[in-house]
Amino acid sequence: MITRLRNTLILIIGLYAILLYIKPSLLSTPNNYLSDQYTKLAQNPTTPQDIIILDITDSSLQFMGNWPWDREMLAQILTKIQQQQSPKIIGLDILFPETKTATGDLELAQLAQQTSLCISQAFDYVHTQEKRQIGQLSPQTHSSLQTAIPSITATGFVGNYPQLAQATHCAGHISPITDLDGLIRRYPSTVQYQNQTWYSLAQAMLQTTHTPFTPIPANSQGIIRIPYTINPHNFQMIPIEDVLFGQIPPHTFKDAFILIGSSAMGLSDRVSTPVHPWLPGVIIHAQMLYSLKNQSFTPYPLMAEFTLTFTLIGLLLLLHPLLNDKLKRHYLILFGLFITWITLSFYAWQSHSTFSPALPLIILALPTLLIQPIQWWKSQTKNKHITRLFKNYLSEELVDQLINTQHSPLTPQQKEISILFADIEGFTLLAKQLPTEQLAHITRDILTVLTHAIQAYQGTLDKYIGDEVMAFWNAPLDQKNHAQLALNAAQKMIFDLKAYNQAHPNQPNIKIRIGIDTGTVMVGDLGTNFRHSYTAIGQAVNNANRLYAHAKTHQKYIMISESTFNQLSDPTLKSFTGVYYPPNNHKD
Repeated sequence: MITRLRNTLILIIGLYAILLYIKPSLLSTPNNYLSDQYTKLAQNPTTPQDIIILDITDSSLQFMGNWPWDREMLAQILTKIQQQQSPKIIGLDILFPETKTATGDLELAQLAQQTSLCISQAFDYVHTQEKRQIGQLSPQTHSSLQTAIPSITATGFVGNYPQLAQATHCAGHISPITDLDGLIRRYPSTVQYQNQTWYSLAQAMLQTTHTPFTPIPANSQGIIRIPYTINPHNFQMIPIEDVLFGQIPPHTFKDAFILIGSSAMGLSDRVSTPVHPWLPGVIIHAQMLYSLKNQSFTPYPLMAEFTLTFTLIGLLLLLHPLLNDKLKRHYLILFGLFITWITLSFYAWQSHSTFSPALPLIILALPTLLIQPIQWWKSQTKNKHITRLFKNYLSEELVDQLINTQHSPLTPQQKEISILFADIEGFTLLAKQLPTEQLAHITRDILTVLTHAIQAYQGTLDKYIGDEVMAFWNAPLDQKNHAQLALNAAQKMIFDLKAYNQAHPNQPNIKIRIGIDTGTVMVGDLGTNFRHSYTAIGQAVNNANRLYAHAKTHQKYIMISESTFNQLSDPTLKSFTGVYYPPNNHKD
């Protein structure tokens, strides 16, 4: 008994020493989970009266045309707001990186110079070989900003066209930080790039209008937790076309903070947050604006010490089952500590104190949890999730290999892959000529032939798009000869389709055109909480899509890019009948 007690004490002391130096990243998931629950619990039903969102909705695009709109029209809308409504300031959650018409560009720049208009600029935080520098950054617009303020350092940016960037008196950044689970919880209070520093859009609007506010406490890197204080549905959101059509009552916007953003599906400005899986990005800036203006933050003192104290108590409770058989008392003590810590941490969390809400709870749970079954359950859950997501993309053999890999295959990443598009030639004409049932039967047959060819060469089936199929190689599993595998699959498609046509002489002769390109794209789980989707996005995808269209023009079955050709392990395959690569096709 004494030996057992001594060993347990040594274990506890060792664990406590480790906890003093534990990496915060190890606790990010449980901390985020608790923070998300606290966020939902603390939401305020208030409807802010002085923060109004002008929303570019799907109906706006129907009424006013597809995006991007003429800048003359945008200038007209902004002028109406300024002259007829007298808002305190207008914040644009929109970027204008490129010049358009001289008249529209000038009108927008003059408005930024002559009125209370705050423009946006976006930043990258990830270190990559290719630094993104699009448009021009506005000069630092607030003299109170000093480089000594904790700021996150950006690696690239998307700004605005020079005329607008130089004219404005107010510019803020609109670049939150996306956590590994895809949710947006954090926001840099300031961003630094090449010795200049910018506030967030919300804080820049308050600084420009000299509105009193209380800064949200930030960590040592200058990053704050976004206070989703208001229920997103409680913000006033008005379709922007109502301004153009004169449907806004007088004084609706008087002395209000106006934010212009978009909830339209086609503009891709929706984000996942702890309070909603798919919010318009402009809501984040509205939340920040409200909290800065209306909340005060007094961090609880000694929260780090409280955290370690509760953690040590949890470690000491590991001794209790060894010294006392009355487990009921043990569970009562644990329950009391759980409730006490959750209450204390909730109020400390509301004040934006810096601490780990999850650490004491995890340690308090150790005496009552069996680690091994939990690890087994997590492993099974992960495997089922991967299997469920990839069973429609990969063959069973590749799914098994994927489960055994160490890295996470779902995390989006920049990666070189080879992309293949295959399309049934003349499908529109077939659809007019054939009965629906026969057309559906033939389509299924052809897509099956194409899919078998993809899986035969270890490809990832991305999606069917009508009579078209998209696939790629080298993701999620690494494949050194991915370009060769893609071409091999394309050849098999041609041969297998020829055999299919011979086996069905009474059906129309089916032909396909194939395009293949190799390049670096973003690939990973790019879906939402509603539906996962493992796919690829990038210029190489667009190139491959265009190549199969060019194949018909060149009377070739398969058209590959020069980048694909250069990676073929067997370059002699360029002589294969129907394969062609146009020089410099990447410039098309």
